[in-house]
Amino acid sequence: MFATALVCVFLVDFVKAQGQKVKTEISGKIIGSDGKPILRATVIISPSPNDKSIAMTETDQVGNFSLSINKTGLFVLGFVGINHPYESAVLIIDKPRKVKLNVRLAAAPYRDDFSEGTVVSENVRGAIGLLKKQPDGTYLAEFESKEKSVEYVISKISKKRQTINGTQAENYKLHESGTIYFSIATPVDGKVRIILDPTKLLPYTGPANFNFGESNLFDNKLNATYREMEERLPGPQQAPATPTLEEIAKVTNRIAKEKNPVLKKMLWLDYLDLTLPTGKADALLTAQALDSLTPKSPFWVLRYNLITKAITATNQPNKYSDYTNLALESLPEQIKIGVMAQVFWEAMQNKQYELAEAYLLKFAKEYPNHPLVKAGRATLDTNKTVVVGKTIPAFTFHSFDDPNVIYTPAIIKAKVYLIDFWATWCHPCLDQMPYLHQAYQKFHDKGFEILSYSLDTNHEVVKQFRKGRNPMPWLHAIDPQLREKNEEVYKQFELIGIPAAFLVGADGKILATRFDIDGDNLEKILAKILGKPENAKP
Repeated sequence: MFATALVCVFLVDFVKAQGQKVKTEISGKIIGSDGKPILRATVIISPSPNDKSIAMTETDQVGNFSLSINKTGLFVLGFVGINHPYESAVLIIDKPRKVKLNVRLAAAPYRDDFSEGTVVSENVRGAIGLLKKQPDGTYLAEFESKEKSVEYVISKISKKRQTINGTQAENYKLHESGTIYFSIATPVDGKVRIILDPTKLLPYTGPANFNFGESNLFDNKLNATYREMEERLPGPQQAPATPTLEEIAKVTNRIAKEKNPVLKKMLWLDYLDLTLPTGKADALLTAQALDSLTPKSPFWVLRYNLITKAITATNQPNKYSDYTNLALESLPEQIKIGVMAQVFWEAMQNKQYELAEAYLLKFAKEYPNHPLVKAGRATLDTNKTVVVGKTIPAFTFHSFDDPNVIYTPAIIKAKVYLIDFWATWCHPCLDQMPYLHQAYQKFHDKGFEILSYSLDTNHEVVKQFRKGRNPMPWLHAIDPQLREKNEEVYKQFELIGIPAAFLVGADGKILATRFDIDGDNLEKILAKILGKPENAKP
């Protein structure tokens, strides 16, 4: 949840002495986005992006740092500074050496509107306060707390997936992971008032910079590619940007010209990262990328979510049938879990139930107590009744805006409607928001309706959320008792979690479920049922 600044230190395919005891020294200087030393900054080393740190140090007053590691392998060198969130760069070590690295961290690219800003605490569970704009231009969050002090950060005010230090802080505390500083505020008479002053925030002056020295051409070229990949990551509630033909040609030309085999692998990963999320990958080029990277390439830890997408995009699943399993053998445990979960859910989405069951059995054998095991078994349950082709359950939902208004299948007058189970704290739900708004705008006049059922436990949180970039101008329902998990609704709809969605026809039959309508698939299905909207491009 909390952001880190990472420099990934790789042992690539040609390094055979993995684990060998050597000494590599990493030193340099960290400055802030304004070119000045940061009040407090920390550097950590971890064996992989998701592992605990094996070394940690704070910089001195002018930002100097020095660390050393006594093994070879993949390591993560992480940077964090007060008011400076997540950044990353890549470094490859094939032999012991002294690494000089000067880092200029970046301030967050702040949103124009902070109305969705939420105070999140380390020692008070969950989202504990919403920012409200004051007449003087500041933002205020107020809440009660029995704690002696409240350790907090603020989310949903950056254009990226970042949490930010507050401008009100009596002190700062480094999170145990070494990846973020919390601001500390003290309650007065059991109440906390946290003020965010936008004028005290550091302005965004451009992306972070990692400089390995003018003579180190290899590391600088490697990171030029990696920084492009990082900068194109979509922010919260944003769809990936569709690349232009010129952007794709730029990457493929660089691949063709690159002579260094390691840099070429990075460029192939860049190609996949650019094209796969929006379905623009060429099948033959994707196959070349898989062949060049190989299943056990350490580069996969940077974009492990692309492995199965790439295999699908080749249109040669049989050729790459063992690719994922071979990749799993060399991935760190947390990444391995993520890949196995992804394979399962993508197989379910593609109706490859035998493949899904095979991976679930493999997953259950290695991680019997993981939540995915229970969720996966429930999803594969052949006795489920809330599925495509069946009649939607006879629900009775209380309106969010007026608890005296009841929504039932008979009340909703629409040719097609979507029941969407969501919550403001559910990031996958929020990622779907742009697509829901687009579909509603294009098809509402043709008979499409949405009924969003919130699992939030606070009316005000939802109201504040809808005042921001997501007005959600459709029907809304919520549990009148404000339970996060309404057992009756979960049982009625056979839910195992959210997001969950059901597209329903005028006859009450389920036309599609969550797996069928992710992203822009909802619009494609609606176009088939209702016809293309008048403003659709030919």
